[in-house]
Amino acid sequence: APPPTDSSRLGAGAAAVAAAAGHELADFPHRELLFGLTTTESYLEFNAQDLEFGFNESRRDRILRTFVRNAYYYHLNEIYSTLKNEYTDWDKPVQNPLSVRDATLETSGVSAEDL
Repeated sequence: APPPTDSSRLGAGAAAVAAAAGHELADFPHRELLFGLTTTESYLEFNAQDLEFGFNESRRDRILRTFVRNAYYYHLNEIYSTLKNEYTDWDKPVQNPLSVRDATLETSGVSAEDL
């Protein structure tokens, strides 16, 4: 539907913009919008075997080091150590390959503001 042209139906703020010299209200068409959220965006970065069976801690360490090298410029060792520490389940003495996979997937959503 076209936008209303009667300034009484636009509201005070819009009417002021419409009445201001040199300004017009844009005629935006009606569009549907879809929003989505995901907790882990990195599933496409891993192969099918890694996703299905998980991987060991040495593979996780290589993945984390590569991620840190590609995402950050400074303090790489500190960032790597922080990620490894924060995303390791310290309650379990032996890490399950699937839990190592899940924790590694969570790290790729970490931004510099999170550290």
